Amino acid sequence: MKNILKLTLLIPLFVCGCSSNTTSNEEKKDLELSVICPTGAPSLAFYKYANSEKFETNSNASEGIIPMMLQGKKDVVILPTNAGLQAMSKIENNTWKIASTITFGNIYIASTGNDEDGVMDKDDYIVGFQKGQLPDLLFHNVYGDQFDEALHYVPSVQDASKCLKTGKDLTNNNASVDYVVLAQPALQTVLSTTPNASIYKNLQEEYKLKNEGKEVFQASIFVNTNVEKTKIDSFLSQIKTDIEEALDNPDVIATELNKYENALDKFGIPSVDTIKSCITNGNTIGLGYKSVKDNKDSINQFLSLFSLELADEKIY
Repeated sequence: MKNILKLTLLIPLFVCGCSSNTTSNEEKKDLELSVICPTGAPSLAFYKYANSEKFETNSNASEGIIPMMLQGKKDVVILPTNAGLQAMSKIENNTWKIASTITFGNIYIASTGNDEDGVMDKDDYIVGFQKGQLPDLLFHNVYGDQFDEALHYVPSVQDASKCLKTGKDLTNNNASVDYVVLAQPALQTVLSTTPNASIYKNLQEEYKLKNEGKEVFQASIFVNTNVEKTKIDSFLSQIKTDIEEALDNPDVIATELNKYENALDKFGIPSVDTIKSCITNGNTIGLGYKSVKDNKDSINQFLSLFSLELADEKIY
């Protein structure tokens, strides 16, 4: 397994979160398998299990989740697709497989309203974040290097949010900002309070246009095959059903999350209403469920963003 991938570990950032207290036994829903997941969009697939002792979240995939995968301490881990596959390649007697993907990108270009002609060009001031990681790689896959002289990076998604909200780059002498690369749900939080701000481009859709309809396979479910196959299949089927239920009726996810006092911390989200709004208005957090086996071409295209390459189909 050591040669499955050409390695350069790049892990997209997820919103911070911490563990949650349980509620009453009458309300408690549980998982048969132990799961650890990054906070942010991927964790929302587990909205029914906020108070399950077997569901854990962590805001640092590199330090909080990958070591558990390497040591086989969980039955299921959710990781950025590239990072999980890279971690698997380091395990000498690997027992992990990638099963499915549950988030498909949540990166957008937003307009502050400062640009008079409303068209992003080389003369505009564009703010990016996470240089060299997924938001940056998506932007460059779509636009190449044509905007590099206009692109200014800020340290975090929080800084990018401030740029969109104020129309100024507070990290660069309050320079006037025209466009901001930003992730959901942080984007929705700004849009709800900033009348002049708007979505300019959906980078997932632009990526699909550029790459023959292939999607961004952002975060995936990895399963430990030491676990009985029937239990894994049952788990995957249930998560698929839960996700589809939430997408069909966003009130379901809002109702479940509102049951638990510390759900915002555990899932790393700004508010339940924000998440409901994101799902209602075009599922802009990119929640979904697709089998990896049925989408190998899209997986390989996505990995190419990170200069990675799959070489062994036994990992599916």
